[in-house]
Amino acid sequence: VVFVPWCDLARQVAAELEGFGLRTCVVGDGDPWIDDTANVVICVFASVHRLTGRTFRIKIVDEAHHLIPSSSAGRSWDHMIHNVIAANLEADFSATFRDDDVDFDYSFDQAVADGFICDLKTQICLIGGNQSARLATLAGLVQKNSEQWAPMFIMFNSVSVARSFADRLNKLGVPASAMIGSDSRQVRTKNQQKLRQGNLGALCLVKLFNEGTSIDELRTVVMAEPRESTVNIQQVAMRVLRTHSSKPSGVGRFVQALDLGPWIVDDNDLKNFVLGLTSTRELHLLRSKTVHDESLTDGAWVRGETRRPGVVQDTVWGDAAARELQIEGSSALVSVRVFDRLGREVSDDQDPDWLLKSRLAELSEWQQNHGGALPCAKSSEEEELSLAQWLEAVVARAELGSLSQDAVQSLKALPGLVLGDFDVPRSLKDESPGLLQVEDTSAAKLEDLLSLQSWVQENQRFPSSASAEPSELFQNQRLRHWRKRFSGRKPYKKLTPEELQQLEAVPLINAYVTMPAQPLASAIP
Repeated sequence: VVFVPWCDLARQVAAELEGFGLRTCVVGDGDPWIDDTANVVICVFASVHRLTGRTFRIKIVDEAHHLIPSSSAGRSWDHMIHNVIAANLEADFSATFRDDDVDFDYSFDQAVADGFICDLKTQICLIGGNQSARLATLAGLVQKNSEQWAPMFIMFNSVSVARSFADRLNKLGVPASAMIGSDSRQVRTKNQQKLRQGNLGALCLVKLFNEGTSIDELRTVVMAEPRESTVNIQQVAMRVLRTHSSKPSGVGRFVQALDLGPWIVDDNDLKNFVLGLTSTRELHLLRSKTVHDESLTDGAWVRGETRRPGVVQDTVWGDAAARELQIEGSSALVSVRVFDRLGREVSDDQDPDWLLKSRLAELSEWQQNHGGALPCAKSSEEEELSLAQWLEAVVARAELGSLSQDAVQSLKALPGLVLGDFDVPRSLKDESPGLLQVEDTSAAKLEDLLSLQSWVQENQRFPSSASAEPSELFQNQRLRHWRKRFSGRKPYKKLTPEELQQLEAVPLINAYVTMPAQPLASAIP
């Protein structure tokens, strides 16, 4: 007997075993009859009660991580499968066991070498712009590459966006259809056949074929929207690994569309992402999202936590999101980076600092258009917020000493950013003495304070963070920076005695900066 979580997978396992000349019987697909002459019974977890009283020679549980008790039903299935259904030999199988204490480990590399699965090529498409514009750009990429990518799965989190994307592809000349987890067996079978026969180029999917079920002819899986579950991302990528003679060079392709979110600090993040796709031991390196928590102190940033295996964090959007997809917005395809399964880049441009340089150039351009101000992490503007969070992540990397000297020097060149104000680990100080020290710090700080005081005296108020004027926002950031230094909030280093003397020499600013923490009025008392 072979136990599996879903009917689609049960039928797939049955077809595989019949290819070896075995007689099979599927339990759980709606047919109440059990073939007692079958060599192998394939049973869906939820139908295990129908096998009560039967004994088998061999018992196999596939996708066994789904029996991790998370509900009363899960606990019931686990008990029935492992304790009630008897067998002389038994084994649990999973590609995503959380426990490293396993009896047998068959690696991805070994499976490729033995010819059981095809190799994997990963393309990471970095796309700027808002959500609707990014999806419109991705649709253009799919259309442009459809000859090489089709047939393909395109994975979504919401039904309305998947359907709108399929409509857009059809208008672009790429035959596409949308399917969701609640679609009938007849609909799923019909679309799978169309995909295999070449009558469909793309299936836009929501809560369907995330794991287990595969199509041999599938060449590409495209992750169109971000997901938080690192295990789920890996499982989705694995859908493309079935061997088939129609695949060019015997390689499957996984395409991940990413916006320039703050978790992508440099090229190492992209390489770690790729490594996480093919090795469960590397999953801790894979992060699909950086969460900016406003409840933390200013400048704090944390990684998204890995969710429970097998769970897709779907975002349910309304019809407005689908309509938004029809609206063309500003978007830019920043780059397509191609990696092999070992995280080695095979793109033409292999500059290891390319991504960091690109993002710093983007930040510099933004500053030029906003009076030299640094982006604010509390902004309601999507571009400014993303840049601010990315900058915080880069500064955190600088604190840890994981950025190159060239990268740190590039950060120092940004107007308004004083890296010397951050506590620097001894390891970085020892390796690069004086690297993060600001040149002529005393004069620069005094000039900073005097500039603030002049602005306040001229405008008869303190600069506001709600202003639409870039120069005022810049002064507001300076003022907030001094308050953070005075309070000693991490990662800001507390003001030195010399700096306190400088602050006291500018009474108007000193009174504001040293005020107790409370809601602050912008008008001068």
